[in-house]
Amino acid sequence: MKRITFILLLFILFSSCQDKYDLDGIWIGAYEKYEYEKDKYQIFPVSYLIDINSDSITFKHYDFGIFQWDTMYTRKFIIDENNLIVNSEISIDTFRIDGVYNDSIVFKVDNSNFKNRTLVFKKLDNPPKLNDLDLSDKAYSLVCDNGYTDSVDFINDRVLIHIGNYRPYPIENRWFINEYKDFKILVQNDMLFIPPQLITYADKDLIKLTAFGPKDLNIEMRLLTSKMDLNQLYGSWQEISRNNSDSVEYEWSQRFPNNKDWRLNLNISKDSIEISDLKSKNALNLITNTTNQYICFNPFESEWKAWKILLLENDRLVIERYNMKLHIYSDPFEIIEFKKTKSR
Repeated sequence: MKRITFILLLFILFSSCQDKYDLDGIWIGAYEKYEYEKDKYQIFPVSYLIDINSDSITFKHYDFGIFQWDTMYTRKFIIDENNLIVNSEISIDTFRIDGVYNDSIVFKVDNSNFKNRTLVFKKLDNPPKLNDLDLSDKAYSLVCDNGYTDSVDFINDRVLIHIGNYRPYPIENRWFINEYKDFKILVQNDMLFIPPQLITYADKDLIKLTAFGPKDLNIEMRLLTSKMDLNQLYGSWQEISRNNSDSVEYEWSQRFPNNKDWRLNLNISKDSIEISDLKSKNALNLITNTTNQYICFNPFESEWKAWKILLLENDRLVIERYNMKLHIYSDPFEIIEFKKTKSR
């Protein structure tokens, strides 16, 4: 009789702890905060969401990481006082519940090498009905409600480039859309600086997203439709002038030092480009962005980065490029003009 009474009391106590917190629902990782010195913090995105239901919790990861993984697993948990204790196959993970609100949960994680590690999750309700969500081979202007503007180009189903205002040259990222119970999340592999973004609205011309953090960021992407005709680009070109933003200008019509010709020469086809000068010759795969405004080089990590087409005519090509060799002592952007030498 005493044993039955003890078990009954334990069940009542455990049930009261569970009822103390209403955790059921889907919660998306907003951010985590580390204290690395007294009163000094770093903020990072959280690369997973949690789905809490009764006595089980599902972890849905959407982190590229090194291996571009996308994992999901479910574990049993209990709530003991202010602790959510997850029974993992490897160990027992404890999340101290620091606050439960209408739209968010705050956890403290004590089994960390960092002091006062805080995890914040935001609640997801009513997944939106999303139509026309094929982003591949489309470019968008991007405006955030904090005033940041950019352009993003999904040049295929794996690679996108940022080609906007605040970047020294187009930046390449891998991307994918992670789905969970009708919620869709845009994920890029540069997660340290670009947090996962919940897609809240989509039609053929407009995509709306939210990036969660200490202050949620609302984002609008509007479709860009103008395209440059690249038929005149293919062929052979020779450099005739060059200048950068510091007004350093080289006119190649003058006599070359030691009779050496340092001009760039290009041979361009639909999917490849050969770049040669006095010192070297490079053959690279060529990718134009969706609006044909940029010539991108594959691999993107090459020193050539990407070139912006400023002017394209039948026998004249003007490009702007980022020259890594100039950034130490000069403005790294330079404008180069070419004339066509023959058809290819």
